[in-house]
Amino acid sequence: FLTFAKKIKEQVGYPIGLLPTALGGSAIRQWDIEQEGELWQEMMGVIQMAGGKISAILWYQGCTDTDTLELAQAYPEAFARVVAATRKELNAPNLPWFTVQLNRQMSTDWLKPDHDEFWGMVREAQRRAAQTIPGVYIIPATDCTLSDNIHNMAAANMLLGQRMARQ
Repeated sequence: FLTFAKKIKEQVGYPIGLLPTALGGSAIRQWDIEQEGELWQEMMGVIQMAGGKISAILWYQGCTDTDTLELAQAYPEAFARVVAATRKELNAPNLPWFTVQLNRQMSTDWLKPDHDEFWGMVREAQRRAAQTIPGVYIIPATDCTLSDNIHNMAAANMLLGQRMARQ
């Protein structure tokens, strides 16, 4: 996200602020106020402490939602609710939402046999969200290099930051 901020600064001529509220390994239910929602509540608190106005959401989430068929199937509706609730709470109906689509994952002994199918379901849900929810944009990651079975290399994350800034 630092690469994103630097590229945006080049475009607009002044620095921008980032409000990190991510939690690695979080599930969409932790962001969905109709489910657990504790991370969404924390995000709203951070935004309010910063003045209550933001220009966009940079979103890279979904790996944990590939653990089971039920989680993968629930992702599209839960993601749509997170977007809608955030826009409503911030009174920003057109708030841009830049979503990094899950990268591919490399099968190993510790992954369940059908994990690849669930991974693809969430990736497809992310792609469709960009087609069906106005102001949601997809940032592809499937061509990015991996440092292990699922995580991007540092250079790949820098590339994603550049892609977000171009979008």
